[in-house]
Amino acid sequence: DRFVVAPSLTWRASDATSFTLLGIYQQDKTASSQQFLPVVASLKAPHGRRMDSRTFLGEPGYDKLDTDQAAITLLTDHSFSSSLKFSSGIRYVEASAAFNEIYPDVYSNPTDPFVDADQRRVARSRGGAVLDGRDIGTVICPEAEVKLYVTASSQVRAHRRWLELGGDEAQVLAEVLERDARDMGRADAPLCAAPDAVVIDTSEMSIDEAVGQAIALVEQRLAAEGHHR
Repeated sequence: DRFVVAPSLTWRASDATSFTLLGIYQQDKTASSQQFLPVVASLKAPHGRRMDSRTFLGEPGYDKLDTDQAAITLLTDHSFSSSLKFSSGIRYVEASAAFNEIYPDVYSNPTDPFVDADQRRVARSRGGAVLDGRDIGTVICPEAEVKLYVTASSQVRAHRRWLELGGDEAQVLAEVLERDARDMGRADAPLCAAPDAVVIDTSEMSIDEAVGQAIALVEQRLAAEGHHR
């Protein structure tokens, strides 16, 4: 849904001078920023497993992409003579966006025919792969040689996100806590550390320290299992 209003007002102070004020306000409210079917559920869907093209992939009542933007422009024109004219434009813009979205997951269950084998084959290829996600070690690749459960306190993660995105830090913390509760409490593929994962708490670590510890743990685990770099 979109609402737009764009008023304008011109004042001719004299035959040589005019001022024009332009304003615009636009509000958009949508349910999802992405609405496309995964290839393994459409073009490459097994017989009898093709998803209806009208399927809504998000979560009703949660998914949203709401934007508000307003702008005001002042145009000034003044003619000194028939051959000399002065024009200027000043504009101020303010915008905000609220975005929530749950992405569909059609690759989680290895026994489900929706799974595209190529999604896992890359992890078994020469050199391996580094995969990141909230259910990588428990659902996507439960047989991975090394599993790291990288975490930090809610306050630290919210502060890092606030430094990256800005906004209201208290609201960012509330959103982090809300997402954690939702992901940990969901019935399918809940967020948790795999039984054989090594937990790395980065709350008091720099980026270099966290990466260094992760590399050391990977090398230690691979060496113990007889793998070579």
